[in-house]
Amino acid sequence: MGKIVIVAQDIAPVEEWFVSITLQEGLDIYTTEGTILDLIREPILQWVIGKPMKNHEMKKLVPYVIGIKLTKCPCANDVALIGLTTGGSISGIYIGLTHSGFWEDSDTVWFDVKNGICPYNDEECMISTVVGIVLTNYHLVLLTSVGLYISTDLRYPNGTLMLATCFYSFAPFDDWKSCIPNPRERRRRKGEAQLISFLVDIEMKSGIYLFSTKIHSFVVVRKFINKSPRPELLFPSFSFPSDFHTVVGMVFHPGTHFLYVFGNQVWISYDGANTFEIVANFFDEVIIETYHSFHTLDIIFLSQTLQLYFSKAGVKSYYKIGRSRIIIFDLYYDHVGTDTIISLSKKTEDCIDIFSAFDNTTVIQVGKKNVNEDNEFDTVLAPQYITAYELVFFAYVPLNATKKMKKDLRFYPRHIGRKLQLNSYGNADITKIMYHEDLVGFPSSAAATLEEPFAVEFPSDFSFSFFLSFFLSFAESRNETPVFRNTDIMKTVVIPGYSSLLIVEILNGSMALALATMPMNVFLLKKIPSTQWFLYKFGVSNDSGWFITSSSCKHALIHDDINTGRNIIKYLDLGDTFHFQIKVLSSVSYNTRVTTTPLLKIITGQPFLLDIITHAYWDETDNYVVELDILNRYLRKGITSIAFIIWQATTDCDTSTITLKVKSSCCYNKHIKFLHKYKISLDNWEEGEYQDEHGYNIIKTLPINYRPPSSLGIAIPTTDNFYHADPSKPKPRNYHPLSKKSGKYKKCLNKTSRKDCNCTTEEKMSQNIAFSDCIEKVLRFLYPVNQYPIFLDIKDGDFLVPMEPPYLITISEVNNRKNWKLSKTLKVVPGVTFCKLVAEFQIYVDHAPLPFPGRVLIASITTVLIGGIILSVFMVELFDIHIWLKIKNLILRKNKVAASSSSVNIRR
Repeated sequence: MGKIVIVAQDIAPVEEWFVSITLQEGLDIYTTEGTILDLIREPILQWVIGKPMKNHEMKKLVPYVIGIKLTKCPCANDVALIGLTTGGSISGIYIGLTHSGFWEDSDTVWFDVKNGICPYNDEECMISTVVGIVLTNYHLVLLTSVGLYISTDLRYPNGTLMLATCFYSFAPFDDWKSCIPNPRERRRRKGEAQLISFLVDIEMKSGIYLFSTKIHSFVVVRKFINKSPRPELLFPSFSFPSDFHTVVGMVFHPGTHFLYVFGNQVWISYDGANTFEIVANFFDEVIIETYHSFHTLDIIFLSQTLQLYFSKAGVKSYYKIGRSRIIIFDLYYDHVGTDTIISLSKKTEDCIDIFSAFDNTTVIQVGKKNVNEDNEFDTVLAPQYITAYELVFFAYVPLNATKKMKKDLRFYPRHIGRKLQLNSYGNADITKIMYHEDLVGFPSSAAATLEEPFAVEFPSDFSFSFFLSFFLSFAESRNETPVFRNTDIMKTVVIPGYSSLLIVEILNGSMALALATMPMNVFLLKKIPSTQWFLYKFGVSNDSGWFITSSSCKHALIHDDINTGRNIIKYLDLGDTFHFQIKVLSSVSYNTRVTTTPLLKIITGQPFLLDIITHAYWDETDNYVVELDILNRYLRKGITSIAFIIWQATTDCDTSTITLKVKSSCCYNKHIKFLHKYKISLDNWEEGEYQDEHGYNIIKTLPINYRPPSSLGIAIPTTDNFYHADPSKPKPRNYHPLSKKSGKYKKCLNKTSRKDCNCTTEEKMSQNIAFSDCIEKVLRFLYPVNQYPIFLDIKDGDFLVPMEPPYLITISEVNNRKNWKLSKTLKVVPGVTFCKLVAEFQIYVDHAPLPFPGRVLIASITTVLIGGIILSVFMVELFDIHIWLKIKNLILRKNKVAASSSSVNIRR
């Protein structure tokens, strides 16, 4: 049996649904993903943004476009807007609209918007151009070269754009304020600081400010109270290092609380801008734009020289893709995360050119994949084995190195999780960075796990004896033939179980000077046979050089909700609980796997909103499992995102981060359902026949254009609701002035017949007053209706439970009638739910008594008549008046007069 669904048709943004479809054929399993979008109700599609442009007009404009700005609908990513930045002799505000994510050919419609935002033909406004464009659920925000323009509510078509001159606002964007509290005081104290960017953290309810000075840049976080910033800081300000010299902007990754600050470096904050960690250092290359995919968590960084870099949300690593062949473009992620390069062309009908992102047609690929400028530094490494699979690389710094060289020639935390590889062969994954300034020649080191054995040098057969002198070890050969050569400089002697020795100088053919990586573990005055040591060279030349690249992925995340979903949304009403389990699958070999170190980093955007209890363990297959129990016990609405990040993940991992967004509010699919006493089938309802236990037909077919009576009388309806509406038929009982003023069609508004109302079967059977025009039949009962049972169920997702105390229930009559009352009082306990749950039911009462004043008038007249009769009888008896005799005589007298007249006539 099909399920009856009432389809809402109002203009409103609707969250998209993520769908995963798995098909099996024999032993083969095929999986595809997609989303369900409601494009019919999408507000921006109901608008005419500006004056529609013809194709030939748009093609003339293409050569003058110097930039493209893309924005997507938050709920339906297939709906996107394109703003064009123009230069030269052509200017204006030009916006394109697509509803298919550019997948359909020639589906982009172009509009000239300048006449809409420049109603008085202001010359400066008319020659402006697009700087930035943002589409929200209810408003279009357009930044031009002369000002900021905000649309009216998109749910009501034919609105306009209006100019705003302030700094920040919340929907509906009609009240703009300065984002800086006490701006004059700030300029007086920090006149040299320039505000680069400002964002509102909706989870922490705070304002985040990015400032830049000639010396450094810093971030300040202020509390937001009543949607206004306060002077007091939420955290101490965070200052970036001085080598972060060019700061461009700041952005949240969509759907998460990951905050990125970018410029010639990229930094990430997981805790609302309290602290930051570096992701990438591009030195003199400056990132000017970032592109983020909500579904795949991909991030693309674009530099001013059109270099493209790839990263993942929450992961502190990246790799270089190459240089874009297309100069003017924008990157578009559609509703399933497919990346597409959008450019302009005269050759297509709608002037839109689409390219597959990051292939050889659009990008000049780099020679060595996954190698980045900030990963390498030109120095020699000395390996020190701890076990057969664990080793430490010591970065050599010459004793006469400058301060800058000491800073450059070292490992940094950004190297964690990456792969150190020798040019010949061999590689190891970096797991930890250590600093030891007191170790001469080796101020930093990197612990690593061996993945592939490194190439070994093959010198002549000779043995060593060692002598220690402060920090230098003397390696002396007992052979008569000289064995040390100048090519041995910067090679490392590795002795299992003892300190490694980096050769830094050849004293003569049989003696060399070396630095010990572990000076306290040098075996002195002992002959070391050639079979007990190895010679490695991690130098700076091409043949013996090394480099750091992104590591291959060895971990995967799965969870118990939707295995393919990287973004999960869960609504928690007051008192609700939610159990969530996530598991890390690892392909690391058992020889090198460490089961004492947690593999997940769990970060909460708003830690004070919900109670979160975690339980982590290693299961029987050595997979890392984390279970969360989330309880919403506080009477606070809000949003928090819980991020699960594999801290060892790399950019090669398909799923390195999963975000669980928990909303402390009412879920949109939670509702109450009214249960009727009688179970009536669809066939019975359509026939209009169903008898109760007394044989009475309880289905009433309403008259055309029926309106319920009011307290003024049955002939004076005052409600606005029509039932069984038909605009082509007369409206009964529509004579009183109050009745003529009231009564409004809904779905039949501006229609000429009932057929034009397009009422569906579901709407005709609905109990919702919104579809009263379509409702034809209702349940009816004989008067009086006493003890009418009200059964309510709460449907929350897949669960259906009876509504019981302590819910607060209020009942009202939608047509404003007052001749009813509740027979029982309801228990009232505040703070039970965030939802405003509403259910409607309709009944028709047959043979009801006349409403006021009909009953009163009849009773009064009857009383007067009976009282008059009694009074007359009483007066007759009291005065002994023979009223019947007088009436009889009067009648007889009239009869005699009539008879006399007749006889006279006869005689004539």
